[in-house]
Amino acid sequence: MTKVTDLFQSNAERQTPASMVGRLVELREDGVALVDYPGNTLGPLVAQSIITLAPSQAVKNQSLMLMFDNQQADKPVIMGVVQSQLVSNEKQTMTLQNGRPDAALVDGKTIHIDAKDEIQLICGKSSVILRKDGKIVIKGTNILSRSSGANKIKGASINLN
Repeated sequence: MTKVTDLFQSNAERQTPASMVGRLVELREDGVALVDYPGNTLGPLVAQSIITLAPSQAVKNQSLMLMFDNQQADKPVIMGVVQSQLVSNEKQTMTLQNGRPDAALVDGKTIHIDAKDEIQLICGKSSVILRKDGKIVIKGTNILSRSSGANKIKGASINLN
């Protein structure tokens, strides 16, 4: 039923701005986003989105650029993430320059990294190097190997000390 006050509001008063900055209230397990924005009296709303984010990138209360389907306040559409930096922080971002989308896949369950010549994992005085010829080099000041089952060492020859 229409309220009496609604009958006297002009179209300009009822229309939602074409775009505005809102915030992510919740990301449901099914991937659907609930958003809120200044002036919203309806509570958190299910939003459509033209972008997709990895679950690790969808942070509660992050700023989102919203537009509204047919300028209806209850139909927000996420257009993008509002950030303070235009260029990403290289220390936090992995960039793939070889043009292969499958060179590094992160889906939340498995990480697949593929390199043509060598993969190096380095942290302080420790490192793991995987080479294309099959050689694996593990270095560190202390190396610990634990197993609740058998701990097997196999090779054509084994040298200790």
